[in-house]
Amino acid sequence: MTELITIPFALALGAESVSATLNSDAAREAWNVTVVISRQPDQPRVDASEVDARLVDGRGEAMAVIERPKGALPEASTSLSSSVNAVFRFRSCQSLPTRLVVTFRGASADFAVAPKPQDR
Repeated sequence: MTELITIPFALALGAESVSATLNSDAAREAWNVTVVISRQPDQPRVDASEVDARLVDGRGEAMAVIERPKGALPEASTSLSSSVNAVFRFRSCQSLPTRLVVTFRGASADFAVAPKPQDR
């Protein structure tokens, strides 16, 4: 199966940085997208309702979300930074994803999605 990456790897949304990984789940005919929000430590917890993701296929159509996070999101912190994770699952379709839009607290980051260089 083709491995996909986001381009660029990360984007700034104000003081936060947003990145994402995409993994195919062939058994469930789905794409798993893990959104990572990196930010300063000691910030208020992030609720799942503050993060959204939209995965767009090669025809320009949004893939159906079949699972999204709920409640307070898991967070890992050090004295220098904090990372919050939100996992979304999208239904696969005939066309590979080509775009990912992540929204955090009303600001959006728009990523291109492409095969990992060694898969091209």
